[in-house]
Amino acid sequence: ARYAYCTKMVLCKKKVTSAHHGAGITLKWNWDGSSFATGGEDGLVKIWSRSCSLRNNLSKYAHPVYSLSWGGHNGNDLVVAHANILSLVSARPNTDIMEWEVLPKESGIILSIDWNMVNNLIVAGSEDCCYR
Repeated sequence: ARYAYCTKMVLCKKKVTSAHHGAGITLKWNWDGSSFATGGEDGLVKIWSRSCSLRNNLSKYAHPVYSLSWGGHNGNDLVVAHANILSLVSARPNTDIMEWEVLPKESGIILSIDWNMVNNLIVAGSEDCCYR
């Protein structure tokens, strides 16, 4: 996967050519714009600075990461969608990961998620045409 850091006028400042093995599927800026998270076909979640320097290989999953969203009380946590599972991880080192199976495996995969910072609710959309 390749990512390009561009300005509003679409002038590319820096290209990252080794972001993920395979497709880079999702990316999301954090709330203050100081970093962004990416997820890919390789099952990795990575944290990058706004100048595209790798800060952290946050987590690795057995399935591709289709969506992720920042949230939590201070905005430093991520919810990650991989297969039919959501994982709650922190961008801070040495923290536990909480996982839960959102839908039965035969219902497909979770394709999109979002985390509301106001009411702290997470919504997930999946291949079975349902939101949870």
